[in-house]
Parts: sequence; C-alpha cells; structure tokens
Amino acid sequence: MRFWHHELFPYLPDRIFKDQYRVITGAFYEWRDTGDIKDPFLRAVTEFPREEFYYYYLLYRDEYLHRYNRTLPSAFLKDFQMFAEEDIMIPDNDIFNGWMNSAYLLSCTVNLMERRRFLRGNKRLTKDEWKRVIDGYDRIVADSNLAGRHNEILAAQRLPG
Repeated sequence: MRFWHHELFPYLPDRIFKDQYRVITGAFYEWRDTGDIKDPFLRAVTEFPREEFYYYYLLYRDEYLHRYNRTLPSAFLKDFQMFAEEDIMIPDNDIFNGWMNSAYLLSCTVNLMERRRFLRGNKRLTKDEWKRVIDGYDRIVADSNLAGRHNEILAAQRLPG
C-alpha cells in the first residue's frame, strides 16, 4: 500500500487507481479514530496538515469522476471535510511539499516498473499499462525542469518491447 504521487493519477492502471480509494479511506479512518497511521508507507501523510490530505482526496475524486463519470460516496466527503476542519484550496505543486516531490514521483514510477518487470499474474502491469504510465511520467517531467535527469534514470530501466 502507498499513496501514489497525485500527478500519476491519470496514468495509473484501473485496478491500482481503484485500490487507491481503499488506501485513502483506510488511512483516513485510522488517522481520525486513533490519531495516527501504523503503516510506515502511509504515516508520512500525518506529518502534514489535514487539509492537504483532504485536498489529495479531492484530486483523487476529480480523476475518478473524469475516468468513470461517476461520483464517490458523499458521506465520506462530509466526514473528510469535518476532519480537515478547513476547506481550502492548495496549489497542486504544494501538496505534501517536501514529500510528494520529484524524487517521490520517480520512486512511484520505479515501483510501477517493478510491477511490470517482476510480478506475475494479475498483479503484473501489462505492456499497455506500462506504456501509459511511462508516457504519463514523460509528460509530467517534460512540463518541469526535471526531464533530463529523470529520463536518464528511467531509460536504463525501460523494458524491451
């Protein structure tokens, strides 16, 4: 389980994208009910204001609507709004600043590459799913000043055909 970098949402394979909802809701209820998140890969979110986690959920919700033309349960949104305390808009590049940065984007992309290369069965990314991820990654970094460095790293990890 992990929080995927929000800029990867449009490029994640459907099963991974849909699983992100379970990760978000599980982490939300654990943090709200116990004051902490036990999973070390998810706990980082507790180091930031609750409003940023809420905004992360809103980014996910918007992509869900865009992908499936369906909304997520409104009861969860109301719970999340009360948890966040403030309903503020955060620029996308400021969400989880210092954590969801270019290094984390690369880490998430490499994790997906490992799912393509090393996993078997239905957990393995297909060739088309991997192409969508890597094309999306290339688009993301092309819009920033990181393209050269990241493309060098990923070029060494690209899968043949």
